[in-house]
Amino acid sequence: MTCDICDGPLSPETDLCPICQGEAEQFEWLSQLDTSTDLPTLRRVWKKLHGEDKPRRMDAASALHAAARPACSMMDDDRLSVWVIRAGQVVSTQLHDLSPRRALSLPLPLQPGDTVLSFHDHSCAGDCDHPAQKFFRGFVIE
Repeated sequence: MTCDICDGPLSPETDLCPICQGEAEQFEWLSQLDTSTDLPTLRRVWKKLHGEDKPRRMDAASALHAAARPACSMMDDDRLSVWVIRAGQVVSTQLHDLSPRRALSLPLPLQPGDTVLSFHDHSCAGDCDHPAQKFFRGFVIE
């Protein structure tokens, strides 16, 4: 028997190979961001996908640019969820339609110490093969 997705050798526990199983688990974790935007969920998903890696430190303008940076040049109906965390609370949650030419703006000014998390829900018009965790980004404002 072979993997249901790629015809590779199976993982002993599933009908998928280890690589496809890992990708399926990433998508399962990311799907939690569609239904819950509370801080414990955001932290749980970040830890599962990024381990102990902390969000990168950068200035506000660079963080907004990096959060909205497309992962693929062939976006199709892509959406970007953005959370701003300040003093241990989610103070802003927004959903944006992505456009490669549109700058990201937030309804509140970012302050030093704020954390910006962004999740790019990618629907490719081409044939890209990006790992899902690259689309869940985080930045701490300096």
